[in-house]
Amino acid sequence: MDRRTFAIRMAAGAAAMGPLAARAQQNILKTYVGFPPGPGGFDNVARIVGEAMQASGFNVLVENRVGAGGRIALQTLKSDAAAETSMILSSQSPLTIFPHIYSDLRFDPLKDFAPLSKGTSFDYALAVRADSPFHSANDYLNWARANSGRVLFGIPGNGTTPHFIAEAMFQRLGVSAQAVPYKGTAPLVQDLLGGQIPIIFDTLSAPLANHKAGKLRVLATAGSSRSRFVPEIPTLIETGVDLAIDGWCGYYASASMSAAQRARIGDAIVTALRRDTVRDRLALMGMVPAPTTSADLGAFHLKEYRFWEEVLKDSEFRKKVAS
Repeated sequence: MDRRTFAIRMAAGAAAMGPLAARAQQNILKTYVGFPPGPGGFDNVARIVGEAMQASGFNVLVENRVGAGGRIALQTLKSDAAAETSMILSSQSPLTIFPHIYSDLRFDPLKDFAPLSKGTSFDYALAVRADSPFHSANDYLNWARANSGRVLFGIPGNGTTPHFIAEAMFQRLGVSAQAVPYKGTAPLVQDLLGGQIPIIFDTLSAPLANHKAGKLRVLATAGSSRSRFVPEIPTLIETGVDLAIDGWCGYYASASMSAAQRARIGDAIVTALRRDTVRDRLALMGMVPAPTTSADLGAFHLKEYRFWEEVLKDSEFRKKVAS
């Protein structure tokens, strides 16, 4: 092949690739996550679902905006000028709990964001090291009652749902305890494995792999029923603590995203969540796909928002976290 023929073919190839490259650029979709990468975290969910969304023509890029229990990521989405190509996978805390705790939020979760689809449902859990003297939830609860004022517990962020679960549990027990907030799940689990913190409250996905490997021990889950992933582990209600909180996360866009784009992205998320490969990968993390319509997520979000508004009204948790 002479140089002239080679140049002509290269030019033709570039011309053919031009529209494809343009379409790929158009379909880049940024997904903000408010927590750092780590096993079993929301970052993993975003990446698993994002990979599956390629079948719908989207090139999903996950961007971690870590800090303030997920608030920074939501603030970033609100101010993102590229509203048509950005979304967030958010935990429930900054959308339903924080508005009733913090007076200085830089966003309104009901006005600034548009629901796309729920992401997953999951359980929260209490976990200790495998060599801990606490072999059951009742072992730990009895010790905590006898050692009020000396109790320390780790959480993935201040004001998060695991934080509320822990504080509510200790309040019901009449125990004074001190929270140790971390910047996400990964460092929290690392310190539990290393013995720097005696017990953690987080999503079940945080300790699940190490629980199954015999390195950590899940003592109880905090949902309304036992987890399908650890059916042998009791709920807090079964241990005598009157407390049940079910976990969820959801996909949201900026409220300024066009309705047509929201529908297109929402359909792609739902399609991805319904794939068997996504279900199986999420199951390894103790999570269940929970695809919904945008309207269903919006109605569910409002219900949750009002639930937490009532729960947190004049609560000690609100005073403690906001102080």
